[in-house]
Amino acid sequence: MINGNRNLDLRLKGLALVAMLSTSAAVAQAPSPEIRVTLAATPATVYVGQPFQILLTVHARGITLGNEFGLDGLNGGQQVALGQFQELTPTRTSAGGQIEETRQFRSESHGINPGAVNLAPTLRFTQLTHERTVFGTTTFQSTRSTPVTPVAVTVIPLPTAGRPDDFSGAIGQFTLDLDATPTDLAVGDLVTLTMTIRGNGRLAGVTSPTLDHPDAFKTYPPQQAADAAPGTVRFEQTVIPQSTNAVATPAARFTFFDTTAGVYRTLLAPPVPLHFHARDSAPSFSPYRPESSPGGATNGSIAPVTSAAPEQTTPDWRGATGVLSLRVLLSFATGIAWLLATGLALANLWSWHKRRAAAISWRAALVALLFGGACFAGTRYVVNLTAAGLLERTLSTSTPARIAPASAARELVIFPQGTPVTITETWNGWSRVVQGDAWGWIPSESLTSSDSPTER
Repeated sequence: MINGNRNLDLRLKGLALVAMLSTSAAVAQAPSPEIRVTLAATPATVYVGQPFQILLTVHARGITLGNEFGLDGLNGGQQVALGQFQELTPTRTSAGGQIEETRQFRSESHGINPGAVNLAPTLRFTQLTHERTVFGTTTFQSTRSTPVTPVAVTVIPLPTAGRPDDFSGAIGQFTLDLDATPTDLAVGDLVTLTMTIRGNGRLAGVTSPTLDHPDAFKTYPPQQAADAAPGTVRFEQTVIPQSTNAVATPAARFTFFDTTAGVYRTLLAPPVPLHFHARDSAPSFSPYRPESSPGGATNGSIAPVTSAAPEQTTPDWRGATGVLSLRVLLSFATGIAWLLATGLALANLWSWHKRRAAAISWRAALVALLFGGACFAGTRYVVNLTAAGLLERTLSTSTPARIAPASAARELVIFPQGTPVTITETWNGWSRVVQGDAWGWIPSESLTSSDSPTER
């Protein structure tokens, strides 16, 4: 019995030892968590001004990465201008029971000065860990840092041998297009040349293409358009053909440095054919004259304006013209009454002073003075009240105001519907109105009042 128990105990210890060894082997075979960070430059040797890409790759295994990254100590020195890093689409795979994650970030950079620079920053990132607690699984975030495998970038100058005088400063690979508007024109008309540069490379600070042999044209300085698409630069230049011998626009020439071949290249956009026609005669303009009466000229010429040309009508005191006449008449009468009353008052005062007459003299002077003032104030009030009621109108519809009372006259301003206006004059169904600093002639029928201004 004892021997049997001893054998059983030995067998159990042997099984436990085998299980322990198997677990140790499995733990030893499982890969340990790691993170690798590298930088790569494409290409690693660039010309001054040449764009290139820097790719930051973060490869993590058994580590859950957060979304916060930073590079400490990244400095391009005087040789490289570094652009902002933009994250690309991340990838995640599973291998050996562990998650492998790759995060990549790309920067568009360019060389600025000849020389070599070594880019060796430190990556700062966040790591997520998951722990089980009595409340469930909790995620913790911590900040870590790790060195980055460095990369060397060499910047070389552009070759001076063979550099054309009209080198634009563009570096890369490009195309050039030339367009002209209009192409059917007369001598002396303006032609707009549009020169469009497209391609891959650096176009910052590029100069405009030059025109080949523009002797037959008067040329103006080119202007760069501000609404060009990314990777595109557009210039517009105005030229004027001086004779019909300019059968085509000048060709456009653009010189850039080809970084792939390492040579300067010149693009030539072919001329655009032009077609000339005779210039239309300039339209003549006649000064405005009111329409002649039926008894005037009938051969199409403009009859001179005379006092008998328009038909005279009796002024209507309810119309705008009548109000103006009434204003003048009452103002004249008021002035006469005021002068008479003032003269009478002064005469009475003088007589009273000299003769020391009875009190009735100065009373008569005071009454005459007060009467004249009342006449003046009353007539002015009546005139202003009447004018305000008859001269103010509003427009029943949106109406253009013209420089003269004729439909063919040039428009000065458009008064919106409901605009209050003041009538200052009328003529043959037209009213001259004022609104602030704006004025003009409008059809009298466009006024809202039922009593249209009386024509004269």
